[in-house]
Amino acid sequence: MKEHLHSFMEKYAYPTEAQRQILADYEKVRQDECFAHLVELFYTEPTLPAEEILEALDGISDRIGINRYTLHLIFFLCLTKGLQKAYEKAGLDESIYEETVADLLYKLMECYEVEKVWGITTFMWHNNMFRMKILAFGRMQYCFGKFGEPDAVVADRTISAEDTVVYIHIPSSNKPFDRESRIASYEKAYFFFRDSFADKMPIFCCDTWLLNPENKAVLGEKSNIVSFIDDFKIIKTYKYPDNRNMWRIFGADADRPPEDLPRNTSMQRKIADWLQEGNRLGAGKGLFIYDPVNKTTRK
Repeated sequence: MKEHLHSFMEKYAYPTEAQRQILADYEKVRQDECFAHLVELFYTEPTLPAEEILEALDGISDRIGINRYTLHLIFFLCLTKGLQKAYEKAGLDESIYEETVADLLYKLMECYEVEKVWGITTFMWHNNMFRMKILAFGRMQYCFGKFGEPDAVVADRTISAEDTVVYIHIPSSNKPFDRESRIASYEKAYFFFRDSFADKMPIFCCDTWLLNPENKAVLGEKSNIVSFIDDFKIIKTYKYPDNRNMWRIFGADADRPPEDLPRNTSMQRKIADWLQEGNRLGAGKGLFIYDPVNKTTRK
């Protein structure tokens, strides 16, 4: 398993320091019977509650002296072999597996940026990912979910609260977020999910700070985030009471007052200045139906 972890991290270009820490901590846990049992149970007992796994892992973390976030990452790295076999059994393309498990690297970098620990803070998210409930297609990730809002109309189609939609998640991969990259992702997802809908027309939904309409004025019309907003029909907007999700923009410095926020990137500068004017971070929820003929979104 150690060789597998090393080759996996090399393939996805994990930082050398992260690899060193993860492999050193794996040596501490590799012979722990409880840890080995949990890895085995994950795929032999698919209904095993995530909360039970998390509790057991945190107990191991306390007992052995490994940071819990690092141990969570090691657990999922050990599961990548089993996940790859599950993808093969389900007839899913290898590229979907590779794009999906790349998320471990993205969350590793987030964890280090915010917590200064080589690990992941998103156990429940990755539990669902390794249960194959979340799949990546190119730039973005997708999963089924209930719409959960009052009736809305998108492209002349009415959608109700209990209707199933395909939710979009945008990982912090630092990969291109231009329209061409987004359309390529939407198209792959459309052809994958369409057979799950009676009319072959999956409705895509996204709920994120990126869809806050105020971003248009803050970031400017040339921003890819502004272009992303235009992909959707925005059906709901709201403000975060506590500027939640600031960490996505400012990392470990998110709790600083606006005047002290880092301004290392154009987006940081614009949003920090906007917050300093007394504004609050908000979000939006939007819908679209993908049109594969014209390669665009219908709203």
